[in-house]
Amino acid sequence: RGGVLEADPPIADVACGASHLLARTADGRVVGLGSDKWCQLGQGVPGSSIEHHSVPVELEWTGRPRGRAVHICAGGDTSFVTVEREDPDVEQVYTCGFGSYGTLGTGVRTHAQPSLMKIPLLSDKRYYDEVLGSHKAVRTGLSLTAGAGHAVAAQVPIPEMPADWFCWGANALAQR
Repeated sequence: RGGVLEADPPIADVACGASHLLARTADGRVVGLGSDKWCQLGQGVPGSSIEHHSVPVELEWTGRPRGRAVHICAGGDTSFVTVEREDPDVEQVYTCGFGSYGTLGTGVRTHAQPSLMKIPLLSDKRYYDEVLGSHKAVRTGLSLTAGAGHAVAAQVPIPEMPADWFCWGANALAQR
């Protein structure tokens, strides 16, 4: 699972969680450093003997074609990766890490999600563009953001229409 990058591709974006860091490369890969205690780097089993990575490890998502990461987000001990695929034209949002408060957004409250898992509510949505005569992906874009135990994302199903807002996770202090 994961692995060190062979070359040093340019870094396009970074995101910091409570004790981990994510970096998105210009070619659409995602690497992480730091704590993996809650599997926020997607590298295995909670409580494993390796809980910290001082050398970059690659976060990997499933599906073919592989697609490329277009956005990353880290909040608390949770990680999010937005992946753009070309055939079919869809966007998918993946998550891993701490999930006891519903922070993962998958509908499953799990103590720790050991590998990237797709968030169904935010993934694989399409609309029909009558002008172009084809289906287009509904985009989350850069709107996905997270706090220590909660997350928020907006999607615009049809351009020039109001966004659909999605909030999930902890709500002890009315944060969603």
